[in-house]
Amino acid sequence: MNPMPSRLWWLVALPALVAFTWPWTATQRTEAGRAAWERGDPAGATAEFEAALGASRERPELLYNLGSAQLAAGQQAAALETLSQVRSSDPQLAAAAHYNRGNALFELEQYEAAAEAYEATLALTPNDADAQHNLALARRRQREREEQRKQQQQQDQQRQQQRRCPGLLICHFQGNTTSCCKFCVANSVWR
Repeated sequence: MNPMPSRLWWLVALPALVAFTWPWTATQRTEAGRAAWERGDPAGATAEFEAALGASRERPELLYNLGSAQLAAGQQAAALETLSQVRSSDPQLAAAAHYNRGNALFELEQYEAAAEAYEATLALTPNDADAQHNLALARRRQREREEQRKQQQQQDQQRQQQRRCPGLLICHFQGNTTSCCKFCVANSVWR
């Protein structure tokens, strides 16, 4: 008997076997990721969800699980990238992905983009109290940052003005103690 046909049989059967077990592997890895998540192990959950995603790329819930685990593990940039890839016709999953994307952006101090993500969440789930709270917080932080920026600009302008004239100097020419006269400023005559 020729051993060649049995080898050919494996070549034909192997792709079918892989196609059959691949979804099972993704499901198994997803369950292991959820178990790690419940144990409070976001790094372990991330590894399992990445493995599940490698086995089945077209499932948006796997992207969501991976992004959520990355966020919990402190990997905000990776979570943001992963959660931005979630495309789902399920409004609950899409809203949850927008919400966690907003959380990643908030932690990266990108408050305007975080507010937009929370708004996208609320467009799908208008009564989401957590998204409403986080949207208000992101907007408040955005306003605070703007106020800080304006204060910094004012301080910078004051420093530039102080460099022009040192301020309260005694003028040799007029004896003025509140400001320098034009003569002293122009000729740098002060003590």
